[in-house]
Amino acid sequence: MLKVAVGEVVGRAGRRDDLFYVVLRGELYTLDSRGDPVPGGELHEGDSFGQVAALQAAPTTTAGAAHSAADAAAEVRVSPQPFRDGVWDAAP
Repeated sequence: MLKVAVGEVVGRAGRRDDLFYVVLRGELYTLDSRGDPVPGGELHEGDSFGQVAALQAAPTTTAGAAHSAADAAAEVRVSPQPFRDGVWDAAP
């Protein structure tokens, strides 16, 4: 589990990342390329991001946003292989 401090940024645009993130507690803001909060881009408990990167065989570049903690949030990082295995095992 990764604990995120208020204002800390995770999943920054342009950073190579192949992790899937799930918000366990707190709230994250989605930030635009200037670092400003995106209206309606809040992530709450149970929300996730990074699904596409985690499904790729190799790390991919996060496309236009970053996420910043709005409060004392916590999130879990799932390594890519167990996430991919779970998705592919669930496919018909």
